[in-house]
Amino acid sequence: MQEKNTIARPYAIAAFKQAQLEKSQDEWSTALGVLEQIVSEPKLKAFLDNPQVEKEDLTGLILDVVKDNFSTTQQNLLKVLADNKRLAYVPQIKKIFMELKANEAKQVAVEVKSAYELDDITKFELEQFLHAEFEREIDMTVEVEPALIGGVIIKAGDLVIDSSMRGRLNQLATKMSI
Repeated sequence: MQEKNTIARPYAIAAFKQAQLEKSQDEWSTALGVLEQIVSEPKLKAFLDNPQVEKEDLTGLILDVVKDNFSTTQQNLLKVLADNKRLAYVPQIKKIFMELKANEAKQVAVEVKSAYELDDITKFELEQFLHAEFEREIDMTVEVEPALIGGVIIKAGDLVIDSSMRGRLNQLATKMSI
């Protein structure tokens, strides 16, 4: 995954800078979301991986679907991605773009996985703690994952805090095998 992010980052940064120039970050977010859905479509995915499909044909096919909804610069990004065989990286490009957008807005997206459903008070306290730690507005999503056994895993950008029982058991197993 790290390699995909490394490849996707320059495209995401370029798209974000263009969106800033155009003052159209929301429109770019939407366009990247549409493009992500298109390239994730199983039938089109087969074309992305097929070396016999000409990049012009692939670009033309996607442009036919989106041209009325994409600005000229958004269409240019699509062409550049197709020319460089990077359409498969659109999900990572969109993710990095959204991180840049959130960072500019002084927000951070936080994903919390918990072994059990968190009550409203716990969610509020966790959000307040994270707000103090990151000094940013928190956009928190909570997902229940019983396989954690107990505790939580918190992901915010590149930071991962694993205080789950499963994580602790894995650490213990690693220490015992050394």
